[in-house]
Order: sequence, then structure tokens, then C-alpha cells
Amino acid sequence: MSRKIQLSAELDTGCSIETYDVLSSKVDLGKNATDKLMSKSVLNSNFINKSEVPAYELSKRQEKLHRREERGKTKGKEWFNMNLGEMTEEAKNDLLLIKMRGGLHKDRFYKHNDSDELPKFFQMGKVIDDPVDFYSDRVPKKQQKRTILEELIEDAKVKKFAKKHYSAIQTREEHRRKKLSQIFKNKKQSKNKIKK
Repeated sequence: MSRKIQLSAELDTGCSIETYDVLSSKVDLGKNATDKLMSKSVLNSNFINKSEVPAYELSKRQEKLHRREERGKTKGKEWFNMNLGEMTEEAKNDLLLIKMRGGLHKDRFYKHNDSDELPKFFQMGKVIDDPVDFYSDRVPKKQQKRTILEELIEDAKVKKFAKKHYSAIQTREEHRRKKLSQIFKNKKQSKNKIKK
């Protein structure tokens, strides 16, 4: 049994040396290509102006400061690294409304808030309706609002409660003002009697 052995130098790799001829290639090495390469380079025009070469590694102190900055951007592992919330005007109004929810519902009790400040870390979401409850428990698109505040303004129960609550506060304040004015009048009259 004789096998024919073929040397690797004789094998056809499918490549010709001409395809790898860089000098005669017609690749555009113009200004754009140079700029692209230089954008990735460490040695740029700013590097020449520096008085010393920047350190390859950061010092322990700089690493510590960097870690502290990164840690401040999220809530932590316990809160699944929740990011800082974007504080827009709508988000601010919604958060204030959630803080004051105790005054909106007469039949519910909400515990006191932990802090008076608005939270830095929060996430807003959208409730997606279950397709099973399409006819029974769904809010039509015309009635859906963008924010909690808009939703509460349109709610009839909340309107009625707020109006009743506001009128009660107004009558209480008016009664207090009348009492105070009566007290001041009585004091003034008693001073006038003493002078005479």
C-alpha cells in the first residue's frame, strides 16, 4: 500500500501573493482614514502639550474616589442597582402627590413619610392591562392620562372630597379669624375704659 504524500509547500491554499500586495493596493488612505486612526491613538495633539506622561494605572486613592462616584450613581445591590431618576417637572409633581397621598383619601391611613425630601432614586413605569380583562377591567385610551396628577384631577370622587375638605377648612379659618378679631376688639375696648 503506497500512499502519495503531498508537501505543504505544494498545497493550493487559494491565496495569491498579489492579493496581499499592500504597496500597490488601491485602498484610500486619505485624510479621513488618518483621522479615524488618530482618534483611537493615545498620542494626539493634547499629549504633546502635557508636561508629563499620564500614569498607566490609577493610584489607590483615585481608584477609591472613582468607586465612590460609581457607587453614588446607583442605589446598591439590595435595590438591584436602581439608577438615579430623571427629575422632570411631571415626575416632581407626581412624587409630591405621592408624598401628600394621606390628604387625598379620607378612608385610608398612610404612615408618615420617612423624609421630607423627594427621593433621588426612583423609577416610573406604565401599567399594562391584561388582555383577558379587555371588556371588564380596562381603562379606555381616551380616559388614560400621562401622569398621576392628571388622573386625579379628572377623578370625580377625589374632586368631591377635595371640594368638601376645602370648604371645611375655609369655614374653620373664617371662624378662627372672627374669634381673633373679637378678642382684639375686647382688648381694645378694655384699654379704652382703663384710660378714661
